[in-house]
Amino acid sequence: MDNAKIAATWWSNALKTPKFSALSNEERHDSNSAPLAIAEAMASSHHCSPEESKVDIFKSSLCEIIERELKSRDCGALVLSVDYSPDMYLSEALECAGIDCNRLNNVLPWKTVMWINDTDVSVKCGYGARPDILWIKKT
Repeated sequence: MDNAKIAATWWSNALKTPKFSALSNEERHDSNSAPLAIAEAMASSHHCSPEESKVDIFKSSLCEIIERELKSRDCGALVLSVDYSPDMYLSEALECAGIDCNRLNNVLPWKTVMWINDTDVSVKCGYGARPDILWIKKT
């Protein structure tokens, strides 16, 4: 399934270089938001990319999970998300790859939501971000 491959590839790339964005663009210019800006910087500085072999296992595991979940649905999008920690689908793929997602909760990009449908895949990465379309099924 192209949608599963596109989604799993996006998340595996994000695993290598996650974006820790807990502030909207408006909040970035507010001096009261300094503590969250510091938290973002600290999370980025403490991020340690997993070994490439583990990223590959994560990617293939996530692709299988997405395909499994899409096949079990009658309709509606499969949603993958990270607030400050990964949801159950991403956590399952991380566990399969032997990647500890509980160590600092900064393995994947914060405030990220992905919608996976049979016809398209889109993602919103960061608080207040606009969704980006990653894939549309060709008819």
